[in-house]
Parts: sequence; C-alpha cells; structure tokens
Amino acid sequence: MNKKKLLILLLSLFGILSCVNNSLDFNQLFEEAKGGDVAAQTKVGNCYYFGNGVKRDVEQAVIWWTKASNQGEMEAQFRLGNSYYNGEGCEQDLEQAIYWWTCAAKQGDAFAQNTLGVCFDSGIGVEIDGEQAVYWYTQAANQSYDEAQYNLGTCYARGMGVPVDKYQAVYWFKKASSQGHALAQKSLGYCFFYGEGVTKDSKQATYWWRKAAEQGIAIAQYELAVCYNTGDGIQQDSRQAVFWWRKAAEQGIAEAQYELGVCFGKGDGVEKDYNQALYWLVKAAQQDHPTAQRVLETLRDSMKIQ
Repeated sequence: MNKKKLLILLLSLFGILSCVNNSLDFNQLFEEAKGGDVAAQTKVGNCYYFGNGVKRDVEQAVIWWTKASNQGEMEAQFRLGNSYYNGEGCEQDLEQAIYWWTCAAKQGDAFAQNTLGVCFDSGIGVEIDGEQAVYWYTQAANQSYDEAQYNLGTCYARGMGVPVDKYQAVYWFKKASSQGHALAQKSLGYCFFYGEGVTKDSKQATYWWRKAAEQGIAIAQYELAVCYNTGDGIQQDSRQAVFWWRKAAEQGIAEAQYELGVCFGKGDGVEKDYNQALYWLVKAAQQDHPTAQRVLETLRDSMKIQ
C-alpha cells in the first residue's frame, strides 16, 4: 500500500477515542476545560470532533486541542497535527502538522512517531530523509506498534535509511505479523518463500500468505492460489487455487484474472465455462497482460478463419 494512503488511513482512525456519552457529562467536562484542566480540554476537543455528547464541530475541536497542546498534552498535539494535515477545522498547513506531530512524538506518542516516519519516508511536509524515517519508525516499533514494525521491516528490506538487512526485515515483519498485521504477513510469506533473511520454507510461506489472504490482501491471495495449483508448501488442490485466484481477480490482480480465465477454459478446478473464461481473459488483457492479449488475438484469428 502507498505510504501516503497508509498515513491517511492512520489519521482517519485518530487513535483511541476518549470523550463522553451524554450531554450532562459533556457540560461537566466543559466547565473543567474552561478552568484550564488540560485532560478535560483534550477530551472536550475529542467530543466536538466525534460529536459525542455535543453537536459535531471540528473547528471547536481544533480550538480545544490547541489549548491543550499549548500546555504540552501529548494526545492533543497528535490530534492537532492530524487536523492541520487534513485541513479539518483549520487551514491545511503541513508545517504545523509536522510541528505538532514532532511535539507528540518527542513525548513518546507511538502514533505520532510512526506518522513522522511516514512523512520522512515519503516526503510529506519535509524532505525525504531515510535515516529520520528509520529513527521514528524504530521509536514506535519499540513500543510494539505493529504499523511501525512493518514500516521498519520494509526499510531494512529495501535499504531505506539503513543498509539492506534481510534478517532485521524478517525480525520486524514477524513482530508485526504476530499482531495480525496483514501486509507484514504478506511480506513474511515472501521472505520464507525465497529464503531471504530466514531459511527457505514453503510451508511457512503459505501459512503467512493464508493469514494475509484471509484479511483481503490481493497479492497474498494470488500467491496462495499459485501454491495450491502447484502443491508447493501445501497439498495440491485445484479448487482452492480457483477460489483464491477468484478472490485476487476480483480485486484487480491481472495475473489472477488470466489464471482464472485459463481455469474456466480448461475446466481445471471448476466446471468449464467459456463465457467466464473469456470474461476474465478480457479483464486481464485490459490491464495489458501480454499472455491474455495473445490468447485473445489467437481466438479472434481462429474465428476469422472459420
């Protein structure tokens, strides 16, 4: 997944919700916030943002998060950074976003640390700086934040900000995978399949690809289908191959669309269905899959001859 998309997904989650359930609780909290209670100010901001106990008002959320942030409240600083990044309740200002995320990150907020890592990794509001990305990912990863562990593993795998170290990549992918991080599970599957940073083990590869596939990761679904088709690391099962190729094909993986078309054409793992075969071959060809295009060209030529 694109790192900018990951960041936007993270910001949409906005950490752990901490506000109130009704207007009476909010009124009491509001009085405490007006009196300067920093925790109450943060919670009032949360209530306004999420519309808990009060009508949703993102501008008021920013006002109260700013009050709390200026008193050094870590959660408010992270949320305020998010607001400046998204332009919610204030003018979009990446410089201010980076400033407040940095404030929160220096206090140990793992969400902010990982977010800064993404910024330095992708050049969001700052110049790309691999070493800074790794630094902040590491801070968050050491707090067991799975997204940061995955990002750090990826840095080690591709040599971003650190020398390539497949063993460290596997270490962090395992950490994130054990917490259920789907992309880390996908990556760990590749490590085991190709023997990168770990002893080659096709059974372990299929184990982790299945974990990721069951969470909807399309490329893991495709790889698992290939293993079922060939019997590599798992008992050969053409029907299971078709099942997982279909899952990946429906998510737009061209190679899966081609393979699924072939299966329908041959009746391999599924009943023959030339309409379905043609449908999936066309889908693959539309994505410039060369073999699918050649198959379709051959079919057109044979129809002209007839």
